[in-house]
Amino acid sequence: MVGLYLGAVKQVEEDEGKSSSSTYPSSKWICAVVIFACAVDAADKALLPATFKAMEDLMQVGPRDLGALSFAQSIAFSVALPFWGSMMRYYRPRDLLALGCLLWGMFTLVVSTSSSFVTHFLMRLFIGAALAVVMPIGQAMICDLVPEHERGTAFGIMKSVCSVLAEVSTFVTTALARSSLAGTSGWRVIYGVVALMSLITAWLVKSQVPANLSASAPVKGQTWLQEQVRVVRTAAQKPSFCFMVLQGVTGGVPWHAFAFLPFYFQQNGYSDVEAAQILLYGGFGGMMSGVLGGVLGDRFHRCWPYSGRCLAAFMSVVLGMVFFFAVMRWSESSFWFVATIMFLFQLTGTWTQSAALRPMCGDIVQNSHDRAQILALWIALEGIISSICGAPLAGRLSEAFGYSLNAGDALGQGQNVDALRKALLGVSMLPWAVCAIFWIPMIWSYPKDAGQSARNHFSA
Repeated sequence: MVGLYLGAVKQVEEDEGKSSSSTYPSSKWICAVVIFACAVDAADKALLPATFKAMEDLMQVGPRDLGALSFAQSIAFSVALPFWGSMMRYYRPRDLLALGCLLWGMFTLVVSTSSSFVTHFLMRLFIGAALAVVMPIGQAMICDLVPEHERGTAFGIMKSVCSVLAEVSTFVTTALARSSLAGTSGWRVIYGVVALMSLITAWLVKSQVPANLSASAPVKGQTWLQEQVRVVRTAAQKPSFCFMVLQGVTGGVPWHAFAFLPFYFQQNGYSDVEAAQILLYGGFGGMMSGVLGGVLGDRFHRCWPYSGRCLAAFMSVVLGMVFFFAVMRWSESSFWFVATIMFLFQLTGTWTQSAALRPMCGDIVQNSHDRAQILALWIALEGIISSICGAPLAGRLSEAFGYSLNAGDALGQGQNVDALRKALLGVSMLPWAVCAIFWIPMIWSYPKDAGQSARNHFSA
């Protein structure tokens, strides 16, 4: 299927490229389409955690198996990232992005019709691999569309839009997953709706994004493997990239484990709707965090060129630790207290991407293809390790701390809640502390790497 699609695309590339400059709309509209594709990607990713409770009831599986589903999607996502990034040398990024949207829409539709754990596990592998197309290619496109001094704001808007759609997806799915809609399980209907949105997004990308955006020609005289070795060597020579990977590996572990948050609040005694509302109010903070982080990152960058972005990211990690600990410590308090703390946690603890990481990747590498490749390599290394140490580890720890699938009375439920709380704190506090430490040396390494990259670009 993939080969046929890309083969057909190559037959029309020359004719399409001749007319693209006159037929495609403004850069702002193109940027909006790319951001929308990223947002639908985020909505699809949010489906699995929001249906953990429904999956437990449907397939009679515990945290370990639920963690395995999350792991399958995360590990496939991470492994596929370098593949999609490398394909930009051989196929138009627009066509790759449209193909990814088409594939994950089709696989999500298959999930909506299945009740088998094995089928869900296999489809999670395929969905994860398809979702991986958005990150490297979307990053490259936005960096080419937006000037350097505005990238923080652009990535902030992207994060906020992604947060809006992800939180709507989380709220609706958590609230309705175990309900019946038109005689069908609610989660099946919601999966079908998101699958349809993905297919529409594929058409939108194909019809609205210029064919030559972020396109680059293969390096003559180099095989695919030689090209990958060159990119790895380029990345390894930049200390900032190494620190970005290290902070990502440690800081990403908690976020993978947070697939259990809806499940945790439901186990805490909150109804499905209340659990969804807590996550939704937290999501409001995430929506604001994208723009807030982007603006803060750009402001800090103007006050303290380059190193200011690292300071903004360090603040975000520390504040996120404080508020998440408060959420776990007082999760059995009043609904509104927990919702408020979740809002503050998402508002302060999630702006590292828009304030620092995305703009930094655009600064330390100037070439569009190399940007996508290095971003893909960074996120792949981060994702593989944090996927193993995130949701699967949280599931295993919760069972080690005494979680029981057959806990029926209040005492047993209380033990389950305590086990989940300990597991989530265990996989979040220590990794975040190490992550914060890795941001400190970047205050000095990042300005040097960005300056060297700019000099190499202008001398080329």
